[in-house]
Amino acid sequence: MLNLTTAYLLVSHGSRDPRPQAAIADLAQRLSQALVCPVGWAILEFGQESLAVQIQQFAHTQRTVDQIYIVPLFLSSGVHVCDDIPAQIAIARSGLARETIVPEVRLAPFRRVSSTPGLITLPHLGNAIDFSRSVRERMQHYPDIDAWVTVAHGSRRMGGNAEVEAIATHLQREIPQPHRIAYWSRDGQLLEKIEELIALGHRTIGLLPHFLFPGKLTDGINATLQGLAKQFPDAMFVCLNTWGEAQEWTHNLVDWLKQETLSEQVAPYRHAPAKTL
Repeated sequence: MLNLTTAYLLVSHGSRDPRPQAAIADLAQRLSQALVCPVGWAILEFGQESLAVQIQQFAHTQRTVDQIYIVPLFLSSGVHVCDDIPAQIAIARSGLARETIVPEVRLAPFRRVSSTPGLITLPHLGNAIDFSRSVRERMQHYPDIDAWVTVAHGSRRMGGNAEVEAIATHLQREIPQPHRIAYWSRDGQLLEKIEELIALGHRTIGLLPHFLFPGKLTDGINATLQGLAKQFPDAMFVCLNTWGEAQEWTHNLVDWLKQETLSEQVAPYRHAPAKTL
């Protein structure tokens, strides 16, 4: 059981599609039950308020906790993880500092105390959880598939696809079937990779969407598979669920959050600047 003075705030990309928001709300509820502490959620884009404002609003509801761990639900170290989210957290931290730090009158005129919790940013999921292990665990349930394609969004930032490439490299060493990566942001690449595998004689192809929640992107993947099924009637395509829908991955997420939180409580100096409001 975690310290009840701890809370979490999950941060996802956001979408005009209501399904990802419903999925992150459900995930927050499940994590709150598993971690026995408050878990909220916020979105970077398409929200009514900026991420900074959402962070401040959540902090105002958590007056009894000592720290809020901000969890970026992102799978790659792209622009959002490296630039946008840190900037919004800095704005939120600055705003909380201005509005909540008050003097202790009479007893200690020069001491100041904070009435809101500190903010600690955890690593984004793509850099924290062993996805290659989780992928292998999921693949074991489909022994008849003779080739795999991981479909990821892709990042325009230099090095932003490093986590996905690392998974692919590891898988190619660990599984007997051929494995390919297709970036959805590169038009036609999924079709290109599947046609390549079919040309090599593979007829049962599994797709692993490297996305957290279902939405318009996964709809597009499924539509592409429907077209491929007509183009290659002798082939079979199996598309797995997103990570957020995979129960075993949720357990891995809970285990990581517990471990990360305990390590932060044991060695709080690691994020000392982030705790200062």
